[in-house]
Amino acid sequence: MKHRVLTVFICAVLLMLPCISVQAQAQDTQNAEIELGETEIVLSPLGESNLLKDGDFEAGKLEENWASKKFGTPGASLVSGADAFGGSGYSLKLTGGSGTASYPFAQQSVPLQSRAIYQLRMHVKKVGGTNYITTKLEFYGIKADGKTGSLRGTNTFSIKSTNGWEEVLFNFRAPFNVTSAQVMPRIESSSETAYFDDIDIYMVAPPEAMDIETDSVFYYPEDTVGEATVTVSKRIQPRAEGGYAAFTLFDTDRETPLVSETEMLPLDEKLSASFSYDVGLLDEMKKEYRIRARVYDSDKKLLEEKTVPIYKFARPAFLGADGVYNDGKTVFTPVIAYDVPHSTASYRKLKEAGVTVVQGGYGNLSLADNEGLKVLVTLYPGMKPAGHPDNAAETKRIVDYYKNDERVFGWAIMDEPNLNLTDPYEDLRESYRIIRELDDKHPVFLNEASPGYFVQSAKMCDLLGTDPYLPGSAVNGTTVAKMNTTHVYDAVQKARAASGGKKPVACILQAFKWYTYLPDADAERHMIYQSLFAGASSHGYYK
Repeated sequence: MKHRVLTVFICAVLLMLPCISVQAQAQDTQNAEIELGETEIVLSPLGESNLLKDGDFEAGKLEENWASKKFGTPGASLVSGADAFGGSGYSLKLTGGSGTASYPFAQQSVPLQSRAIYQLRMHVKKVGGTNYITTKLEFYGIKADGKTGSLRGTNTFSIKSTNGWEEVLFNFRAPFNVTSAQVMPRIESSSETAYFDDIDIYMVAPPEAMDIETDSVFYYPEDTVGEATVTVSKRIQPRAEGGYAAFTLFDTDRETPLVSETEMLPLDEKLSASFSYDVGLLDEMKKEYRIRARVYDSDKKLLEEKTVPIYKFARPAFLGADGVYNDGKTVFTPVIAYDVPHSTASYRKLKEAGVTVVQGGYGNLSLADNEGLKVLVTLYPGMKPAGHPDNAAETKRIVDYYKNDERVFGWAIMDEPNLNLTDPYEDLRESYRIIRELDDKHPVFLNEASPGYFVQSAKMCDLLGTDPYLPGSAVNGTTVAKMNTTHVYDAVQKARAASGGKKPVACILQAFKWYTYLPDADAERHMIYQSLFAGASSHGYYK
């Protein structure tokens, strides 16, 4: 079916954050530059066919290619006639049930290739309610330990409202060493109905055979040794088995590399090899340096090469490794209020409760200052990181204008990036770089949800936040939260370990009703104790 110009809604799967719209245009183009997360162009597929089977549901029997799933009743079904897209054929219908968390979805597995870019296209219609309809992708492949299983990262594309049937399209990059993804159109409320049709997934940029991970991206002056590890995907580049890797450290301004290409290092059974380097060689602050890895076959013939950037920045002057904030006038351990009402009455109550920092826009600076609070300034409109091309210019403007403002606590560059984006790290890296190039004083803050993402996200901030809400369990088909504060302890320990203890951790505690559980004062107190025992330098509350 021909794809048309429509509005694409990109937003978080968070119940309390706003959603913005982005216009999508259809035009001919090459596959050279692709915007991840949404698209402004329709790209020509590299593959010959849609990866999904029966994405138009015309088989008339959902169970032939799709599994009908639900966290309650009823679940997924097919509709025909006037209710279907175009008034003919069949469409997928999802209707929420009466119980808590009765959010039905359909599910199908599709094969994917390592770090290829894909385009997801579909027609959707939403009826009733104020929450999101989504299509979620869960990725599976070869994990770091060599075993096959669930990979770090999901991608959830969200649409908050439609005007009848509309077409949406998104781009996403598959994780490294991926083999497949579960594709799940679903709804996020028990009081809504949504329709899906013509769901297509096409590859629009080819896979990558190798990946480079560095132990840090933005080194501090006190760091002494860095490490880079290259890993090759056997599925994409089988000739690398029994082969070698070699590394070079350089910057583009010098004719001679800082470290000339190393000897060829044998790839291990995971097709990986590592290289250690002296961080002291990065002798200019805020400058980009690059590590290049080349992979050779067993005959030492070049197969692949890739480069990644690294930098050296001073710690922000106002936040030490211990997490204590000291701007020369006030010294305190941050207590952060997350996503709270912005009013004099609200801020006054927060101040009385011991809060020192509120998360919000720069427009809240005066209001917060009047009540003796500082502001953690959010810089991710549209749930895109501060350094995303759509936000980078505004990020630079805001930071440059307010970098000497005493009311600013720091800069928040994204919330739960890996629950909203498949491959957020390029934008997160750019977020940190452009902010810290302008501001030597205030810390960059990033809030990450799941322990599997801590190591990567800790590289992109000075203060790592985590929000370990109390876990849920199924009781008679309904998901309810469990009072288990050791969950908080475990999450903070893992967040601290992610940076080797170099980055302070702020634990943002659950202070709202999630599923059926609203923590009381005793629970909050226990969670605070657990976070501090585990090594958090500060804590906060998600209201």
